Amino acid sequence: MAVPSSGVLSLAGIRAELATNTYNASATTQSSLKECSDGTVATINTGNASADRPDGSTPHAMSEFYAYDHDLVTFTNSRSASKTISTGSGQSIQLVGPSSDGVSGNFTDASTIAALVGNSSNAYTINFWIQPNWDNNLNTNIHFFAVNDNSSTARNQQVRIFFNESNNRLEFRIGQDSSNRSLNFWPLHSHLTQTGLAGSAASQYWSGASTTTRGNRNSNNFTMITISKGTGNTLAASNIDAYWNGQKLGSAFYSSGNNFGTVNMDPEANSGQRRVTIGSAAHHYEKSGNNEATLYDEFSIHNSKLTDAQVTAIYNNGVPKDITTITGLETNIYYRFEGGDGTQGQVICSANPSSSPVLEFNGNSTTVTTPA
Repeated sequence: MAVPSSGVLSLAGIRAELATNTYNASATTQSSLKECSDGTVATINTGNASADRPDGSTPHAMSEFYAYDHDLVTFTNSRSASKTISTGSGQSIQLVGPSSDGVSGNFTDASTIAALVGNSSNAYTINFWIQPNWDNNLNTNIHFFAVNDNSSTARNQQVRIFFNESNNRLEFRIGQDSSNRSLNFWPLHSHLTQTGLAGSAASQYWSGASTTTRGNRNSNNFTMITISKGTGNTLAASNIDAYWNGQKLGSAFYSSGNNFGTVNMDPEANSGQRRVTIGSAAHHYEKSGNNEATLYDEFSIHNSKLTDAQVTAIYNNGVPKDITTITGLETNIYYRFEGGDGTQGQVICSANPSSSPVLEFNGNSTTVTTPA
C-alpha cells in the first residue's frame, strides 16, 4: 500500500513502506528522514514519478514521499508481434495450449477461448493495437483475429475480426456453420472524425501507404481497435460496438445484423477444439496483408462488453499501459509480446498464465522492437 498522497504523514509509516511495502501510520520502528530519503533503509524505487519520490538531496522533506509506492512495478513496452505477409500454418501466430501443460499444436482447452468467445450468447470484448503496413487497392481481407473449429472451413464455430480492404470496412462475424451465422461492419469512411482518414476514395482507404491513409494513430503509428459484443446471439447494431483509439465508431451498418439461420454456437463443439490465429484467417492461415508485416501489440480479451469509460482507460491517451491495473476491468486473455526472443518461440499470457493458451510464432512471424 502506497504512502498517502496528502495529509499528515508518519515518519515511521514511511519507513514501514520502505521496509515492508505497506505504509502504516501506526508503525513504531523509527529511522531518520535522511536514512529514509537517501536509500539507507531501502533503495528508492525510481519507477515512481519524480514528483512521487524523494530526490535524495537536502533539505529532505516528508512531503517528497507523498504517493510513493515502494513495490511499484513499472510498465515496459518494448516489443510487438510481427505477422509476416507469408502465409500458411508454418508462418502463423496461433494459440497452442495452456502454458501449464506445454501442449504444442492447436489449442484445445474449451475453458478459456472457446468458453469466452465460442458461446454465441456470451458477452466479450477483443482489444488490440495495430500498425497497418498493407497497401491500398489490395482488394482482399486482412484478418486480425480468427477462431474456427480446427478445420479448413471458415464458418464452422467462427469468430472473425478483419478489415475488408476492398470496401474499407471493419468487419465482425460469428456463427457455427455456413447456414447459421451473423455479421456486421463499420464503413471507416463513414466515421472520418474518429478514424482520421481523409475521405471515401479507394486511394484514401485505411492502409500503411501514407501518413494520411494510416488515419488517427499514436506516436508509434499504432491504432487501438476494440470490438465488443453483448449477450445476444446476433451481431445486431444494438449488441455490438467498435472503437478506434477509444472513440466509438457509431452504429454498425445492419440494424439487426446480416443473419443467416439461427446462431447458436457451442463451446463444446468438436470437443472444444479451436484454431485461434492473430494476423491471419484460422481456416487457411492466409489474408495477412502485403507489402510489409502488420504489427500487433497489447492483445486482450475480456468476458464482458466493456463500457466507453473502460475502453478510454485502456487507450490511455495513446500510451499503452498495464491494463491489469485498471480498476473494475477483468482481463481474461492478455498478450503483451514482451517475452519473445526476436525469433520464433512462445509468449505466455500475462493474465491467468497457468490456464491460458501459449501464443506461438512460426516461420518469419516474430516479435520486434517496435512497440505500440
